Amino acid sequence: MDKIASTTSLISGIVDAYCHGTFQSTLKSTLKSLESKFDDILTQNADQYNLITSNSVRPIKYFVVVGRVKEKDSFHEKLIRGNLIYSFLKEERFKSRKEISKRSKRTRELIKQISDDIIGIKILTELEDDCKKVISLLKDKYLMLFNDKRKLYLDLDDLEKQPIRMRNGLEFYKIKGIYAESFKFELQIKSKLLSAWGDMDHSMFYKDYSVSPVKENVKNSMVNLGNLIVQVDKFLLQIREAEHSFSKNRDVIDFTEKFSSQYSGLLKSKLGFGYRLEDISEFLFFLYKKLPLDKRNIKARLDFSILTTKGLLDLVRHYIRVRNRDFNLQIIELVYFNWFSRAVTNRERRLQNFNRIIPKMINAYLEFLVFHLRDDFAYYSVYLEENFSVLCEYLNSGALLYNFEKINSFFSTLSNIINYSDIDEGKYSDEQKNYIRNFLLLIYYSENAESYFKDIRDEINANDLILTISSIIFPLQEKKFSEIANLRNAEDLIQRALILLKKLSDELPN
Repeated sequence: MDKIASTTSLISGIVDAYCHGTFQSTLKSTLKSLESKFDDILTQNADQYNLITSNSVRPIKYFVVVGRVKEKDSFHEKLIRGNLIYSFLKEERFKSRKEISKRSKRTRELIKQISDDIIGIKILTELEDDCKKVISLLKDKYLMLFNDKRKLYLDLDDLEKQPIRMRNGLEFYKIKGIYAESFKFELQIKSKLLSAWGDMDHSMFYKDYSVSPVKENVKNSMVNLGNLIVQVDKFLLQIREAEHSFSKNRDVIDFTEKFSSQYSGLLKSKLGFGYRLEDISEFLFFLYKKLPLDKRNIKARLDFSILTTKGLLDLVRHYIRVRNRDFNLQIIELVYFNWFSRAVTNRERRLQNFNRIIPKMINAYLEFLVFHLRDDFAYYSVYLEENFSVLCEYLNSGALLYNFEKINSFFSTLSNIINYSDIDEGKYSDEQKNYIRNFLLLIYYSENAESYFKDIRDEINANDLILTISSIIFPLQEKKFSEIANLRNAEDLIQRALILLKKLSDELPN
């Protein structure tokens, strides 16, 4: 049984445990309790926060609370799409579907521990402005509402970071929470108009993996409809809304349509459901454009056995370690070999091809990131080129490799930290700058910054590096992040860096 087949078998076992009748009944009972609690919270504070009005007949609430327990197919998909299966296997190294079945109680405990949105609560408001009022209520009354007595908590860090932006450009509110000590849930807050539009968009494009010309025409209509809804919400608010933008590169859409028609069947037969390609479509399109024109008549084939090939070079071995934890990387690699290498049955020849081609693919990831750097961050291209292979050694996921939006977000955060720390970058050598950037980037991506530091401390003065980074980070503690818009996104990175710096400093010999 190959690697993907073995993993999907384990996934099926976890899904079976999730769908067990008793467990589902418990989840649904918990959902009803949460709906009731949030409705009580809003109703009791509605007057104070202008979330209720009345007409000649009756009071009118500007909100309603609804909820859902994640459906079987959605949970199944998240185990793969979100690489959640590897979080399960990190906690408990299940060997087979049969073992999962025998240890169903432990499996369901892990489902509750690792899955943070199997229960979803949604507060639907009349207009976007009401969403902001609900958020203000939750923040102002936080200590009163979320405590041991209610057995209800919201993630305060999440609450402070709101709103967030969805893939389609709309802003909404999404906050993690926990109830009765063990039931994690996700709270969303949306206006009714934008929620209805989002649900249609979600069902048509987010959960529908087919691609067709008709669908693309409908997508354009949905974009236009979204714009109209935003205008309607603004109009109704001469009273109260949020901006809307939804655009997609036409060439990428055309490519994704072609790619999906060729590969969706192969992937579905292997994974058990249609795989959503949006996260990797831009990178695949980037690779496709590198093909000579006479090579772009692609015949779809996927040689899954390539994923069992060993790496001979350190860089390849580091990449394999990351790839084995990320379905997106596995699929990119399968497609890459289809496009750039002929099928080879000879074992030694296959090994040579693999270790010749993988470094080229890794270099393509680097080219992709550099190509998509914002103009004002172009000077970071040299840093990426010089440090990319080093960073790959400490990755646990593929997010750095194919998500150009996140790398731009990091450089934006880093620039803001430098600007507001009032330091003179000129006093640091290029080597020091690289150490600092690598350390902060690995923290930003939640990667192995601690391991990186321990590996380089023999090459440098470890205490000096801690003092250097601290001199940049510590002055920012006293600043009021809420009052400095450009630092809001940096707060989490700064706090995590401070915690790690203290730990590393304590571990240094006196």
